[in-house]
Amino acid sequence: MRILILGPYPIVKPGHGGALRASAVVQAYRAAGHEVLYSGLYDPKRVKPEDHTEFDHPLTREVADEAGRLGLPPAIAMWRALAAVDSSFQAYADMAREFKPDVIQFEEPSLWPVVRRMVEDGVCPKARIVHSSYNVETTYRRELLELQGEVIDSSMDLIEEEEREIATACDAIITVSDDDRRAFLEFGAKDVTVARNGGVRLSPSAEAVEAVQAYLGGQPFALFVSSGHLPSAKALLEAMEGDKAAAMEGKRLLVAGSVGRLIETMPEY
Repeated sequence: MRILILGPYPIVKPGHGGALRASAVVQAYRAAGHEVLYSGLYDPKRVKPEDHTEFDHPLTREVADEAGRLGLPPAIAMWRALAAVDSSFQAYADMAREFKPDVIQFEEPSLWPVVRRMVEDGVCPKARIVHSSYNVETTYRRELLELQGEVIDSSMDLIEEEEREIATACDAIITVSDDDRRAFLEFGAKDVTVARNGGVRLSPSAEAVEAVQAYLGGQPFALFVSSGHLPSAKALLEAMEGDKAAAMEGKRLLVAGSVGRLIETMPEY
């Protein structure tokens, strides 16, 4: 099959969970014999030329201006502006027409407005539409707001509206957990597959292994790796309480990634 994947970030140098998963998905598809074209969205002011491909899509000033005019919460506005600005949409549509995909897959809800317009305009009428969900955004964003102690805002209704539409309009949904699968089934999806989070196994150099052993004195350790993501930080701190904390007594925990800086700012720490 020919699979076109639209994502919210490039994967030339994947540096966070979503990009790592997208990269692993692309590699898994290719290993299974499929032809894959991946197109990620990027900000030219922040991403170096060598860190994206010619198929990745730049976030233009025209799209940013349109997002500002929509008067919607920033995330929702940007999703919709990508499809509303003709030059942006046509770049995606032209790429799809040239590639002639059997499947159009979009990562997270951000590219749904573009895919929806492709369907409405008959860009690739024979292509099946697949949504690859890393979170049920309706649940995730609500939980994040609660953790931050913020009032649940009106954008939650718009996000839920998008996800309910995705659930019923797509040919298939891919989720990372059974809970997420149940959520999409409740939204009305008919075909939901669970593909749990994974990545490509890394092969550290001998020098890297030596450095870790020297740093830890050869002692065994537990490893926690995360970006600066509040739910992850909260979960780690909760895991260090009560009986679980006693089980870690005298043992080493290595925290890697920008979650470390976030944890140090939290009262629980």
